[in-house]
Amino acid sequence: MEIFSIFFIGIGLSMDAFSLSLCYSALNLNRKKIIAIALSVGIFHFFMPLIGMFVGNFAKIFILPDIRIVVYTIFMLLGVEMIYESAKKEENIYLTSFVGIVMFSFFVSIDSFSAGIGINFITSKYILCSFIFSLTSSCFTYVGLNIGKVIAKRSEKLSKIIGGLIFILFALYYLFR
Repeated sequence: MEIFSIFFIGIGLSMDAFSLSLCYSALNLNRKKIIAIALSVGIFHFFMPLIGMFVGNFAKIFILPDIRIVVYTIFMLLGVEMIYESAKKEENIYLTSFVGIVMFSFFVSIDSFSAGIGINFITSKYILCSFIFSLTSSCFTYVGLNIGKVIAKRSEKLSKIIGGLIFILFALYYLFR
């Protein structure tokens, strides 16, 4: 069940990258740029949860007595934030430069930092989690950039809502387990 849960959390974390990739695919990026963006997002989704897990480990050891409440709070906030973000207008980050790619990768990976804090309380398989998050986010980014020209704008909001609901379900699962 642990790997299954981590995989679905990885999918939830990938929804921001996927939905924004759908939007930015209208920039007519070439194949080389699409691969660079997908790899960059994957790299950030590998390291951000590790940093979050380090912070979470510190909190687990020195600060927090009830772990379930912490995991619930983090996943619930991530889920609500993703659903809230689906209603907002997107910021313009242009993926045609190195700085634009790094900014895009960082912004879609911020949630994985927070998830890393929560993941720290449910597993000790840090590298496996980061690898799964990296792989899923790279794949979703690649797919989003390639099919985004065909998909209607409203699917962007739907994918963020689905990602948010996944986090809310995990929050409730860990609260009542």
